[in-house]
Amino acid sequence: MEMVFMILGLLVLAMIAFWLVQFIECKKDGKDGEQEKRYLKISLVTGLIILLGFSGVHFYNAQRNSSEVAQEETTSRVIESLASTQETTQIQTSSDEGGEVTVTTEAVDAQLEQLRKLLKEQYGVDSPHSFATGDTTGNWRITTVANGIAPEQYAIEYAKAYLIPAGGDKDGTCVYFVVNYALKTTTKLHIQNNILEVKTTEYVSGEERDAKEIQSGIVYSDNFYDLATGKQYVVESDESAGTKSESDLVTAVRASTKDSLGKGEKITDIVLEGNNLVIKIDMSGADTSLFPANQIAGTRIGSVTDSILELDDSYYNSWDTITLEFKDIGSIVLKKSDVRNQGYGKFFEYDESIFD
Repeated sequence: MEMVFMILGLLVLAMIAFWLVQFIECKKDGKDGEQEKRYLKISLVTGLIILLGFSGVHFYNAQRNSSEVAQEETTSRVIESLASTQETTQIQTSSDEGGEVTVTTEAVDAQLEQLRKLLKEQYGVDSPHSFATGDTTGNWRITTVANGIAPEQYAIEYAKAYLIPAGGDKDGTCVYFVVNYALKTTTKLHIQNNILEVKTTEYVSGEERDAKEIQSGIVYSDNFYDLATGKQYVVESDESAGTKSESDLVTAVRASTKDSLGKGEKITDIVLEGNNLVIKIDMSGADTSLFPANQIAGTRIGSVTDSILELDDSYYNSWDTITLEFKDIGSIVLKKSDVRNQGYGKFFEYDESIFD
């Protein structure tokens, strides 16, 4: 469009110049030059119109470009603002693939509301609340039910409805409890590294009010689940792997435990008595400058038995119990029913304070 106005402007200028020359020639010849004068005025007016039109177009384009730049800047700022303020949350599906879906906070809130509504309608489980006393972390919560349904049946849904939104899947600090008055049980739900621990103990009267007293009853079960798939980690052993002879078992155990003790601590004997693997340990040379020998012995239970549980199934099938005898301290008998799988391999569940 600007090019058209430029061409027209040049033509008008040429016309003005032509009729101006004609008007001057007429004056020189003594003629009145009225016709030339009229054409000259027409050329001047036409040139003025074209000049004004060209100026208007130029002004309009300048304004439009300025507006577009301002609009782009505004749009950019809005996008940046949305990107910085819009929260997104990753939630794990219960499918076998264990995929992740990124959704907006509004969608997550709607899903959480629906899930919590289902827990309420199907199991009578309300939102958890803080302990009356005893919680020094500020991250423990408890809820009470009387539905007669084992919490393990809805533990995955409960964790996704309450623990994950509270951040329990990130740092493992959140611990939630469900007291079931009908079953007389207390169940702990705790997430660590995307693995949900569901530990159920005998209910002790009044423990629901004090975090220091919670789960002081007898342990009934302690199981672990993959949050993404809902699959339980179970202790498995291939029976077809067979067993090892006593000498092979003792040799393998001695080799696997050689680095499981500290300086001055030693295994004095390893024997297989029937199906009971007995390991005798002398802690008399242990460094007790920081901790007494009995406390150190409590931690050695795990380091010794973990290395044994790492042996293949043919060794695992060769014993039913492991007895650790600490000279002048005490002994502990660990059964296969005490073996757990937390997704990282087998381990014994035991109380480290057994010798305190």
